[in-house]
Amino acid sequence: MNIKKADVVKEAEPVSKALNYILAKGTPVFIVQKGRYIGMIDDRNINKGITDATLVKCKKAAVKTPVLYEDADIEDRLNAFTAGHFKGLPVVEKKTKKIKGMVTRVELLEDILSLGYVPRGVVSDYMSVPVYTIPYHSTVGNAKTAMKKNKVHMLIAALNGKPAGVISTFDLTATLINPKMRQGAQIISEVKSIDQKRISEMIREKMVFVSPNDSLEDSVKKMIKLENSSLLVLDSNKNPVGILTAMDIFKKVKDFFKKTSKVEVSGLSGENEVVFYPEVKEELSSLMDKMSKFHKINKMHVHFKKGKSVYSAMARIQLKNSTVSISYEDYTVPLVMVWLLDEIERILTKKKSRTTTMTKRKKR
Repeated sequence: MNIKKADVVKEAEPVSKALNYILAKGTPVFIVQKGRYIGMIDDRNINKGITDATLVKCKKAAVKTPVLYEDADIEDRLNAFTAGHFKGLPVVEKKTKKIKGMVTRVELLEDILSLGYVPRGVVSDYMSVPVYTIPYHSTVGNAKTAMKKNKVHMLIAALNGKPAGVISTFDLTATLINPKMRQGAQIISEVKSIDQKRISEMIREKMVFVSPNDSLEDSVKKMIKLENSSLLVLDSNKNPVGILTAMDIFKKVKDFFKKTSKVEVSGLSGENEVVFYPEVKEELSSLMDKMSKFHKINKMHVHFKKGKSVYSAMARIQLKNSTVSISYEDYTVPLVMVWLLDEIERILTKKKSRTTTMTKRKKR
Protein backbone atom coordinates (compact mmCIF):
# COMPACT_ATOMS: atom_id res chain seq x y z
CA MET A 1 0.00 0.00 0.00
CA ASN A 2 1.43 3.33 -1.11
CA ILE A 3 1.00 5.82 1.75
CA LYS A 4 1.18 9.53 0.88
CA LYS A 5 1.97 12.46 3.13
CA ALA A 6 -1.15 13.84 4.80
CA ASP A 7 -2.00 17.44 5.64
CA VAL A 8 -2.86 17.63 9.34
CA VAL A 9 -4.53 20.53 11.19
CA LYS A 10 -5.31 20.85 14.90
CA GLU A 11 -8.96 20.89 15.97
CA ALA A 12 -8.87 24.48 17.31
CA GLU A 13 -7.55 26.00 14.06
CA PRO A 14 -10.02 27.87 11.79
CA VAL A 15 -11.54 25.96 8.89
CA SER A 16 -9.96 28.49 6.53
CA LYS A 17 -6.54 26.98 7.29
CA ALA A 18 -7.79 23.56 6.21
CA LEU A 19 -9.33 25.07 3.08
CA ASN A 20 -6.00 26.56 2.03
CA TYR A 21 -4.54 23.04 1.95
CA ILE A 22 -7.56 21.66 0.10
CA LEU A 23 -7.44 24.36 -2.58
CA ALA A 24 -3.69 23.95 -3.03
CA LYS A 25 -3.67 20.16 -3.39
CA GLY A 26 -7.25 19.01 -3.95
CA THR A 27 -6.93 16.38 -1.22
CA PRO A 28 -8.62 16.13 2.21
CA VAL A 29 -7.23 17.58 5.41
CA PHE A 30 -7.16 15.48 8.57
CA ILE A 31 -8.04 16.95 11.95
CA VAL A 32 -6.32 15.90 15.17
CA GLN A 33 -6.97 16.51 18.85
CA LYS A 34 -4.01 15.92 21.16
CA GLY A 35 -2.34 14.11 18.30
CA ARG A 36 -5.22 11.66 17.72
CA TYR A 37 -7.26 11.62 14.52
CA ILE A 38 -10.83 12.83 15.06
CA GLY A 39 -12.16 13.63 11.59
CA MET A 40 -11.66 14.91 8.06
CA ILE A 41 -12.49 18.04 6.08
CA ASP A 42 -12.77 18.13 2.29
CA ASP A 43 -14.68 20.08 -0.34
CA ARG A 44 -17.54 17.57 -0.27
CA ASN A 45 -18.62 18.30 3.29
CA ILE A 46 -17.29 21.79 3.94
CA ASN A 47 -20.06 23.69 2.15
CA LYS A 48 -22.74 22.51 4.56
CA GLY A 49 -23.80 25.35 6.81
CA ILE A 50 -20.57 27.38 6.73
CA THR A 51 -20.60 30.94 5.41
CA ASP A 52 -17.30 32.20 6.86
CA ALA A 53 -14.54 29.62 7.27
CA THR A 54 -12.40 32.03 9.30
CA LEU A 55 -14.90 31.94 12.17
CA VAL A 56 -15.46 28.18 12.47
CA LYS A 57 -13.09 25.76 14.18
CA CYS A 58 -11.99 22.62 12.37
CA LYS A 59 -13.39 20.32 15.06
CA LYS A 60 -16.91 21.55 14.35
CA ALA A 61 -16.59 21.07 10.58
CA ALA A 62 -14.81 17.70 10.58
CA VAL A 63 -16.70 14.54 9.68
CA LYS A 64 -15.93 11.07 10.99
CA THR A 65 -14.56 8.56 8.50
CA PRO A 66 -13.22 5.02 8.45
CA VAL A 67 -9.50 4.75 9.12
CA LEU A 68 -6.90 2.48 7.57
CA TYR A 69 -4.07 0.69 9.34
CA GLU A 70 -0.67 0.16 7.74
CA ASP A 71 -1.41 -3.54 7.26
CA ALA A 72 -4.82 -2.94 5.62
CA ASP A 73 -5.30 -5.29 2.68
CA ILE A 74 -7.04 -4.29 -0.54
CA GLU A 75 -10.41 -5.59 0.67
CA ASP A 76 -10.19 -3.44 3.81
CA ARG A 77 -9.45 -0.39 1.68
CA LEU A 78 -12.29 -1.11 -0.72
CA ASN A 79 -14.75 -1.42 2.14
CA ALA A 80 -13.51 1.80 3.71
CA PHE A 81 -13.75 3.86 0.53
CA THR A 82 -17.16 2.52 -0.46
CA ALA A 83 -18.57 3.36 2.99
CA GLY A 84 -18.88 6.98 1.83
CA HIS A 85 -17.72 9.46 -0.79
CA PHE A 86 -14.14 10.02 0.32
CA LYS A 87 -11.33 11.39 -1.84
CA GLY A 88 -8.79 10.10 0.65
CA LEU A 89 -8.64 8.33 4.00
CA PRO A 90 -6.15 8.50 6.87
CA VAL A 91 -3.67 5.77 7.70
CA VAL A 92 -3.31 5.66 11.50
CA GLU A 93 -1.43 3.71 14.13
CA LYS A 94 -3.70 1.13 15.75
CA LYS A 95 -2.99 2.02 19.37
CA THR A 96 -2.32 5.74 19.32
CA LYS A 97 -4.60 6.72 16.38
CA LYS A 98 -1.85 9.08 15.28
CA ILE A 99 -1.79 9.80 11.56
CA LYS A 100 0.94 8.11 9.53
CA GLY A 101 -0.26 9.41 6.15
CA MET A 102 -3.14 8.95 3.75
CA VAL A 103 -4.34 6.88 0.84
CA THR A 104 -6.35 8.43 -2.01
CA ARG A 105 -8.55 6.82 -4.63
CA VAL A 106 -5.68 6.92 -7.10
CA GLU A 107 -3.42 4.74 -4.91
CA LEU A 108 -6.22 2.21 -4.53
CA LEU A 109 -6.75 2.19 -8.30
CA GLU A 110 -3.01 1.54 -8.73
CA ASP A 111 -3.20 -1.54 -6.50
CA ILE A 112 -6.36 -2.82 -8.20
CA LEU A 113 -4.60 -2.51 -11.56
CA SER A 114 -1.29 -4.05 -10.46
CA LEU A 115 -3.04 -7.02 -8.82
CA GLY A 116 -5.15 -7.70 -11.90
CA TYR A 117 -8.53 -6.94 -10.30
CA VAL A 118 -9.77 -4.47 -12.93
CA PRO A 119 -12.94 -6.05 -14.38
CA ARG A 120 -12.98 -6.88 -18.06
CA GLY A 121 -15.20 -4.90 -20.40
CA VAL A 122 -15.70 -1.42 -21.79
CA VAL A 123 -16.53 1.89 -20.14
CA SER A 124 -20.25 1.73 -20.98
CA ASP A 125 -20.56 -1.42 -18.84
CA TYR A 126 -19.49 0.42 -15.69
CA MET A 127 -20.17 4.17 -16.10
CA SER A 128 -22.76 6.03 -14.02
CA VAL A 129 -25.78 7.54 -15.75
CA PRO A 130 -27.37 9.98 -16.24
CA VAL A 131 -25.02 12.93 -16.60
CA TYR A 132 -26.29 16.03 -14.85
CA THR A 133 -25.76 19.26 -16.77
CA ILE A 134 -26.35 22.92 -16.05
CA PRO A 135 -26.48 25.87 -18.49
CA TYR A 136 -23.12 27.59 -18.95
CA HIS A 137 -24.53 30.98 -17.90
CA SER A 138 -26.38 29.66 -14.84
CA THR A 139 -25.65 30.83 -11.29
CA VAL A 140 -23.72 29.30 -8.40
CA GLY A 141 -26.96 29.10 -6.44
CA ASN A 142 -28.54 27.03 -9.20
CA ALA A 143 -25.49 24.77 -9.26
CA LYS A 144 -25.69 24.17 -5.50
CA THR A 145 -29.39 23.36 -5.78
CA ALA A 146 -28.80 20.94 -8.66
CA MET A 147 -25.96 19.15 -6.81
CA LYS A 148 -28.07 18.77 -3.69
CA LYS A 149 -31.17 17.62 -5.59
CA ASN A 150 -29.30 15.02 -7.65
CA LYS A 151 -26.90 14.04 -4.85
CA VAL A 152 -23.80 14.65 -6.96
CA HIS A 153 -20.58 16.58 -6.43
CA MET A 154 -20.02 17.65 -10.04
CA LEU A 155 -22.04 19.12 -12.91
CA ILE A 156 -21.26 19.53 -16.59
CA ALA A 157 -21.64 23.12 -17.83
CA ALA A 158 -23.37 22.98 -21.24
CA LEU A 159 -23.06 25.63 -23.95
CA ASN A 160 -25.08 25.25 -27.17
CA GLY A 161 -25.83 21.66 -26.16
CA LYS A 162 -22.17 20.67 -25.80
CA PRO A 163 -20.03 20.29 -22.65
CA ALA A 164 -17.98 23.44 -22.05
CA GLY A 165 -16.53 22.63 -18.65
CA VAL A 166 -17.23 21.25 -15.19
CA ILE A 167 -18.12 22.78 -11.85
CA SER A 168 -17.84 20.84 -8.62
CA THR A 169 -17.91 21.27 -4.87
CA PHE A 170 -14.16 21.85 -5.11
CA ASP A 171 -14.73 24.98 -7.22
CA LEU A 172 -17.19 26.33 -4.65
CA THR A 173 -14.81 25.89 -1.72
CA ALA A 174 -12.79 29.07 -2.29
CA THR A 175 -15.88 31.23 -1.76
CA LEU A 176 -15.92 30.35 1.95
CA ILE A 177 -12.58 31.88 2.91
CA ASN A 178 -13.08 35.63 2.41
CA PRO A 179 -16.77 36.58 2.60
CA LYS A 180 -17.72 40.10 1.55
CA MET A 181 -19.44 42.23 4.19
CA ARG A 182 -20.81 45.78 3.95
CA GLN A 183 -21.66 47.99 6.87
CA GLY A 184 -25.05 49.32 8.01
CA ALA A 185 -28.19 48.77 5.99
CA GLN A 186 -26.18 47.67 2.96
CA ILE A 187 -24.99 44.38 4.51
CA ILE A 188 -25.02 41.67 1.87
CA SER A 189 -24.26 38.15 2.99
CA GLU A 190 -21.61 36.14 1.18
CA VAL A 191 -24.12 33.35 0.62
CA LYS A 192 -26.39 35.67 -1.35
CA SER A 193 -23.65 37.41 -3.36
CA ILE A 194 -21.87 34.19 -4.27
CA ASP A 195 -25.09 32.40 -5.16
CA GLN A 196 -25.79 35.12 -7.73
CA LYS A 197 -22.40 34.71 -9.36
CA ARG A 198 -22.28 33.11 -12.83
CA ILE A 199 -20.68 29.68 -12.96
CA SER A 200 -19.01 30.69 -16.24
CA GLU A 201 -16.54 32.63 -14.05
CA MET A 202 -15.66 29.52 -12.04
CA ILE A 203 -15.89 26.44 -14.25
CA ARG A 204 -12.86 24.42 -15.26
CA GLU A 205 -12.79 24.15 -19.02
CA LYS A 206 -10.23 21.35 -19.17
CA MET A 207 -12.08 18.03 -19.08
CA VAL A 208 -10.75 14.49 -19.15
CA PHE A 209 -12.98 12.24 -21.21
CA VAL A 210 -13.21 8.75 -22.66
CA SER A 211 -15.43 6.94 -25.13
CA PRO A 212 -18.14 4.40 -24.15
CA ASN A 213 -16.24 1.75 -26.11
CA ASP A 214 -12.84 2.35 -24.52
CA SER A 215 -11.61 -0.56 -22.42
CA LEU A 216 -12.05 -0.21 -18.68
CA GLU A 217 -8.41 -1.11 -18.06
CA ASP A 218 -7.15 1.65 -20.38
CA SER A 219 -9.47 4.13 -18.66
CA VAL A 220 -8.15 3.14 -15.23
CA LYS A 221 -4.61 3.71 -16.50
CA LYS A 222 -5.68 7.19 -17.68
CA MET A 223 -7.14 7.96 -14.25
CA ILE A 224 -3.89 6.95 -12.57
CA LYS A 225 -1.66 8.84 -15.00
CA LEU A 226 -3.68 12.05 -14.69
CA GLU A 227 -4.42 11.53 -10.97
CA ASN A 228 -8.10 12.03 -11.74
CA SER A 229 -10.69 9.74 -10.16
CA SER A 230 -13.50 10.56 -12.61
CA LEU A 231 -13.76 10.68 -16.39
CA LEU A 232 -16.49 12.21 -18.53
CA VAL A 233 -17.86 9.78 -21.13
CA LEU A 234 -18.65 11.34 -24.54
CA ASP A 235 -20.25 9.62 -27.52
CA SER A 236 -19.09 10.06 -31.14
CA ASN A 237 -21.00 13.35 -31.39
CA LYS A 238 -19.29 14.72 -28.25
CA ASN A 239 -22.49 14.44 -26.21
CA PRO A 240 -22.06 13.45 -22.53
CA VAL A 241 -23.57 10.01 -21.93
CA GLY A 242 -22.08 9.07 -18.57
CA ILE A 243 -19.36 9.50 -15.98
CA LEU A 244 -16.86 6.81 -15.04
CA THR A 245 -15.68 7.18 -11.45
CA ALA A 246 -13.26 5.33 -9.21
CA MET A 247 -16.26 4.48 -7.02
CA ASP A 248 -17.92 2.63 -9.91
CA ILE A 249 -14.82 0.45 -10.17
CA PHE A 250 -14.41 0.02 -6.41
CA LYS A 251 -17.98 -1.28 -6.05
CA LYS A 252 -17.51 -3.88 -8.79
CA VAL A 253 -14.24 -5.13 -7.35
CA LYS A 254 -15.78 -5.15 -3.87
CA ASP A 255 -18.57 -7.43 -5.14
CA PHE A 256 -15.88 -9.93 -6.15
CA PHE A 257 -14.33 -9.92 -2.69
CA LYS A 258 -17.75 -10.14 -1.08
CA LYS A 259 -18.29 -13.49 -2.77
CA THR A 260 -14.91 -14.85 -1.73
CA SER A 261 -14.27 -13.22 1.66
CA LYS A 262 -14.69 -15.29 4.80
CA VAL A 263 -15.36 -12.29 7.05
CA GLU A 264 -18.01 -9.77 6.03
CA VAL A 265 -19.34 -6.68 7.83
CA SER A 266 -22.30 -4.76 6.45
CA GLY A 267 -24.78 -2.08 7.46
CA LEU A 268 -22.29 0.44 8.89
CA SER A 269 -22.99 3.47 6.74
CA GLY A 270 -23.63 6.63 8.77
CA GLU A 271 -20.95 9.15 9.76
CA ASN A 272 -20.95 7.83 13.35
CA GLU A 273 -20.91 4.19 12.23
CA VAL A 274 -18.32 3.79 9.48
CA VAL A 275 -15.53 4.64 11.92
CA PHE A 276 -16.07 1.28 13.62
CA TYR A 277 -15.63 -0.82 10.48
CA PRO A 278 -11.84 -1.50 10.72
CA GLU A 279 -12.05 -2.54 14.39
CA VAL A 280 -15.12 -4.72 13.87
CA LYS A 281 -13.51 -6.42 10.88
CA GLU A 282 -10.24 -6.99 12.74
CA GLU A 283 -11.96 -8.40 15.85
CA LEU A 284 -14.07 -10.79 13.79
CA SER A 285 -11.02 -11.91 11.79
CA SER A 286 -9.05 -12.54 15.00
CA LEU A 287 -11.92 -14.55 16.48
CA MET A 288 -12.28 -16.53 13.27
CA ASP A 289 -8.56 -17.40 13.29
CA LYS A 290 -8.84 -18.51 16.91
CA MET A 291 -11.94 -20.68 16.43
CA SER A 292 -10.76 -22.13 13.10
CA LYS A 293 -8.43 -24.36 15.12
CA PHE A 294 -11.52 -26.28 16.23
CA HIS A 295 -14.08 -25.65 13.47
CA LYS A 296 -14.12 -25.37 9.70
CA ILE A 297 -15.67 -21.90 9.33
CA ASN A 298 -16.74 -21.09 5.78
CA LYS A 299 -17.97 -17.56 6.47
CA MET A 300 -18.64 -15.12 9.30
CA HIS A 301 -21.05 -12.26 8.52
CA VAL A 302 -22.32 -9.53 10.84
CA HIS A 303 -24.98 -7.09 9.65
CA PHE A 304 -25.77 -3.94 11.64
CA LYS A 305 -29.01 -1.98 11.61
CA LYS A 306 -29.63 1.31 13.37
CA GLY A 307 -32.96 1.79 15.15
CA LYS A 308 -34.35 4.87 16.87
CA SER A 309 -32.21 4.48 19.98
CA VAL A 310 -30.24 1.25 19.62
CA TYR A 311 -28.13 -0.72 17.17
CA SER A 312 -29.08 -4.27 16.32
CA ALA A 313 -26.75 -6.83 14.81
CA MET A 314 -27.30 -10.23 13.24
CA ALA A 315 -24.32 -12.60 13.14
CA ARG A 316 -24.30 -15.67 10.89
CA ILE A 317 -21.46 -18.17 11.18
CA GLN A 318 -21.43 -20.79 8.43
CA LEU A 319 -19.72 -23.97 9.63
CA LYS A 320 -19.00 -27.10 7.64
CA ASN A 321 -22.28 -28.83 8.52
CA SER A 322 -24.38 -26.14 10.19
CA THR A 323 -25.08 -22.40 10.55
CA VAL A 324 -25.08 -20.47 13.81
CA SER A 325 -27.26 -17.33 13.97
CA ILE A 326 -27.05 -14.80 16.80
CA SER A 327 -28.77 -11.44 17.20
CA TYR A 328 -28.31 -8.72 19.78
CA GLU A 329 -29.02 -5.03 20.30
CA ASP A 330 -27.53 -2.30 22.46
CA TYR A 331 -26.97 1.44 22.53
CA THR A 332 -23.65 1.55 20.65
CA VAL A 333 -21.78 -0.52 18.07
CA PRO A 334 -18.89 -1.29 20.50
CA LEU A 335 -21.33 -2.60 23.13
CA VAL A 336 -23.02 -4.79 20.54
CA MET A 337 -19.66 -6.17 19.41
CA VAL A 338 -18.45 -7.00 22.93
CA TRP A 339 -21.51 -9.16 23.53
CA LEU A 340 -21.48 -10.74 20.05
CA LEU A 341 -17.83 -11.72 20.19
CA ASP A 342 -18.24 -13.31 23.61
CA GLU A 343 -21.40 -15.14 22.54
CA ILE A 344 -19.92 -16.41 19.28
CA GLU A 345 -16.87 -17.74 21.11
CA ARG A 346 -19.06 -19.29 23.83
CA ILE A 347 -21.30 -21.09 21.34
CA LEU A 348 -18.45 -22.34 19.15
CA THR A 349 -16.47 -23.51 22.20
CA LYS A 350 -19.54 -25.37 23.41
CA LYS A 351 -19.96 -27.02 19.99
CA LYS A 352 -16.30 -27.99 20.11
CA SER A 353 -16.81 -29.69 23.49
CA ARG A 354 -19.79 -31.62 22.16
CA THR A 355 -17.83 -32.71 19.10
CA THR A 356 -14.93 -33.88 21.29
CA THR A 357 -17.31 -35.85 23.54
CA MET A 358 -19.02 -37.49 20.54
CA THR A 359 -15.65 -38.44 19.08
CA LYS A 360 -14.55 -40.09 22.34
CA ARG A 361 -17.78 -42.09 22.56
CA LYS A 362 -17.35 -43.39 19.01
CA LYS A 363 -13.84 -44.62 19.86
CA ARG A 364 -15.07 -46.69 22.81
